[in-house]
Amino acid sequence: MFVVGAGSPSQEVAVYNCSTTEVRTLSLSEVLSRAYSFNLEIPVDKPLWYPSGFVTKHNSIFQIGVIFLHLLPAIIFDIVLKIYGQKPLGFMSLNTFLHQSDVEAFSFDIETPDIMDYFRNCLIGGKKYLFKEDISNIPKARKNIYRLYVLDRIVRVLFFILIAVYVVLPFWNAALRQWLKFQDTIFSS
Repeated sequence: MFVVGAGSPSQEVAVYNCSTTEVRTLSLSEVLSRAYSFNLEIPVDKPLWYPSGFVTKHNSIFQIGVIFLHLLPAIIFDIVLKIYGQKPLGFMSLNTFLHQSDVEAFSFDIETPDIMDYFRNCLIGGKKYLFKEDISNIPKARKNIYRLYVLDRIVRVLFFILIAVYVVLPFWNAALRQWLKFQDTIFSS
């Protein structure tokens, strides 16, 4: 491994990219699939919504996903927080640098045979050390994440019903009217 941030601290945030595709291959689709299964196994105590997402090669579909899965929910959540007189959450304050003792304590060997254990331990560590959650609350968090899963599915179905009613149905009705006019002209001649 390598040492990151050695020397005097800087006010600038350094960004590093480390790739291990030669040692262990794992596609983004696999990561998402495993993340969803771990979400049910080790959920956070107070999620805002049931996590979801998708992988696409098309930029336009990606941008639509950003709007509907990131931007609009964030705006709605900020509005709800303001209605209740609260400030938006400071997610950027979570960005801290690891102390050398943390690097030694939490080192990771990329050739570790069981990547699933690694993901599981990351989630447990995140719950315990980042979110300051009690690990014994996992069964309660599982019930909560299941409720959010059901709510998420209901909202998705309602969203697609609205799309069907306000987009597909008018288009279908217009096409049907045109077809009936065409039939009338053929049979009335």
